[in-house]
Amino acid sequence: MLKSIHFIFFSILISIVSTSFSQDTINEKLVENRAHCIYYIKGAKTPFTGFIYGNYFLGGRKSLTPIENGIITGKVVGYYKNGAIKHTIEMKYGDKNGEEIGYYKTGEIESRMYFTNGIANEEISYYENGQVQHRAFIKDDKIEGTLTRYYSSGEVEAKEAYKDGELTSEMRYEINGIKDTYREWLNGKKNGEWVYFNLEGKVYITEKYSNGKLMSKKVWID
Repeated sequence: MLKSIHFIFFSILISIVSTSFSQDTINEKLVENRAHCIYYIKGAKTPFTGFIYGNYFLGGRKSLTPIENGIITGKVVGYYKNGAIKHTIEMKYGDKNGEEIGYYKTGEIESRMYFTNGIANEEISYYENGQVQHRAFIKDDKIEGTLTRYYSSGEVEAKEAYKDGELTSEMRYEINGIKDTYREWLNGKKNGEWVYFNLEGKVYITEKYSNGKLMSKKVWID
């Protein structure tokens, strides 16, 4: 049922895109990209408005790109060789602005990224069954804050903390939700506290690190 819904959605999207391209639609080989990323039909004096398409070497549509006054504006669509949609990207005046969606060949969503004026804000990846695989927030092109990873069944697998794109700590979980390991990092090295939990979620080993070097270790016995 879910695949049927995806197929209908893609059919509608392709229909809308095709209808919109009734204006000027030309092959990318007939277009040139001049200064400041402005597209022109080769030999033309005014910027191009319409849609540029690309094909695979052996045939079949590869991409469709909307152009307004020479600048990429609108929804860019990429295709797999089998004709299925590979990705869509919302563009505004040459920058990603809005949602970028990647698809598996089967039609299910593989990833989403959100942009504002070319700057990424958030990324989400998915398993083929539709469950979220991971979700992260982005600042200055770096992961910032909490990145959450999930098992394909939907349970939380790990929560990772980032600062300026660097992993600072992580808590990992068993698929049943029981804590597995807590770790702290500094500049890519073990630093601070590392805690290991038993199958009941109770602490059984604690370690202290400094700049990658083990400073102390304690084993807890019930």
